[in-house]
Amino acid sequence: MTKTLVRSLLLALPFLALQGCFIVVDDHDDDDYEPIPNAEPRVLAGEDTWWACNRSDVEDDYFWEFQAIVDDPDGLGDIESVDVFVYRAERDELLDAYGLVDEGGGVFGGIVWESESYLYCGDPVDVLFEVVDVHGAAGSLFVTYY
Repeated sequence: MTKTLVRSLLLALPFLALQGCFIVVDDHDDDDYEPIPNAEPRVLAGEDTWWACNRSDVEDDYFWEFQAIVDDPDGLGDIESVDVFVYRAERDELLDAYGLVDEGGGVFGGIVWESESYLYCGDPVDVLFEVVDVHGAAGSLFVTYY
């Protein structure tokens, strides 16, 4: 036993003078690890997801306002973007698209001035709300003009 201890000390002595660090790589794969599946986010239908066009007398312009309520079963932290696509009603003609701002608690919203867009307040439009998370999973809600 003492010979083994002496040999170990003799082998370690040259390395004691070296400065630096040692890196140990654990190459053991943990086969028991199961990745957490990503859940698809979704835009919730209901009174809280909407769009409207109104007039601002102060700005002397019309504005479009959009709001989407978003839910993600694995948490809102991986939501990458919420966008709105505005189509001419009953056609496949895309008029404009916008990214909405995270207002907290799953609420995303935005305002667009009519003078700065291709939208005209009074035109019938269909609106597609789309949410995408960082994993590429997406959900959408299509609100049609009636």
